[in-house]
Amino acid sequence: MRLLILSILFSSSAWSFPETVRRGYFSCATCHVSVTGGGVLNEYGRRLEEEFMATWAREGEADFLHGSVKLPESLNVGGDVRFLSIKNDNQITETQTGFPMQADIELAWTPLEKLTIVGAFGAYSGQSSSRRYYLRYQFTDNWQARAGRFYPAFGLANPDHSLLSRRLLGFDEHQENMNVEAAYTSETFEVVADVIAGGEEEGDQEREQGYSTRASTFIGKRTSLGLSYIHGKGPVWERDAFGPFLMMGFTPNSYILSEIYYQNKKPVESDDLSTPEHAALITSSKVGYDIFQGFQVFASFESADSSGDKEYVRRQRVYGPGIQWIPRPHFELYGRLDRRLDENYSKDYGYQALLVSHYWF
Repeated sequence: MRLLILSILFSSSAWSFPETVRRGYFSCATCHVSVTGGGVLNEYGRRLEEEFMATWAREGEADFLHGSVKLPESLNVGGDVRFLSIKNDNQITETQTGFPMQADIELAWTPLEKLTIVGAFGAYSGQSSSRRYYLRYQFTDNWQARAGRFYPAFGLANPDHSLLSRRLLGFDEHQENMNVEAAYTSETFEVVADVIAGGEEEGDQEREQGYSTRASTFIGKRTSLGLSYIHGKGPVWERDAFGPFLMMGFTPNSYILSEIYYQNKKPVESDDLSTPEHAALITSSKVGYDIFQGFQVFASFESADSSGDKEYVRRQRVYGPGIQWIPRPHFELYGRLDRRLDENYSKDYGYQALLVSHYWF
C-alpha cells in the first residue's frame, strides 16, 4: 500500500484531459504542443479552456499568468503547482497527510517556423529534475516528428499516473524514456510510432529499449477508437503489451473512457527462476457528467488480474466516485473516494480519499 500511496503522491505534471472528446476534440495535438498530450498548451488549447473547461472566464484569462504578461508569438510557457491531501485506510494501517506534489515550468520555443524546442524543469517530491525535453519538427500540417525524453505513445494520455493502466504498464512517475517519434494526424485518424532508445539514467524504466505504436480512428462527432502496442526489453524483463482504448462522448456533457490491455513479461535470462514468465489483463474505465460547466462528477473502475495459471500478478481492484471543478482558468480541484484492493498487501478492501489542489499557468 505504501507504494500505491507514493505513486499517487508523485503524479506527473502531464496535464491533459481526454474527456474533451465529449466536445468533439479527439487529438491531443489540438490543445497541446505534444502530439500525445500533456505539458504546455498551445494558443487554441488556451481558448478552449476559457470556452468550455472553466465555470467562469474572461477573455484572455487562460493566457500565461492570466494575460498579465505578453509573450512573443514564438514562445509558449506553462507550468504546474500541485498539492495533495490524502487519507488512507487499508484495514492494516491508517494514514493522513498533505504533500506538495510538484512545482515546475515548461517552455516551448519556436525559433524557426517548423522547429520547436521544448523543456520542462522543476521540483517533484522535493527533488529537482528535468523529466521532459525534446525537439519537434512539423513537416506538414499532418506529419511531424520529435526526439528527446518523453513517454512513448501508448493508450490514453491520462494525467493520473496512479491508474493501473499507467502504473503497471511502465508509464508511472520518472519512467520517461529517450525516444524518436513520428506522427500523422488527420481529421479522421491518427497514428503515432516511437523507437524507444532507453532511459538516460540508471533505473529509468529499467533502461528499456524497443518500440511502440498507437493508432486511432475518429468516428462521428464524439467517438475515438484505437489500438496500442509496445515492445520493450530491459536488463531483467522483456515484455509485450497491447489492447484497445475508447473515448466516447454520449452528449456534450457526458462521456466514457475505457482501456483494456494484455501484458506478457518474460525474463531476459531464461534460467532465472526468480522472475518467471507471466501475463496480466489490466483495465481502466471512467464515466463522467458535467453538472454545470467546469464541474464534473465521475465514477471509475480499474482492475488487474493474472492471465492463465501463473499468478505472479496479484489481483487489484479500484473503484469509486470523484469530482473535478475548474472554477476559473488555471485553477482545478480534483477529489476521489476509492474502495481499493491490492492482494500484494492484503486480501481485504480498504479506502482512500484524496483531494488535489492544482494551479497551472
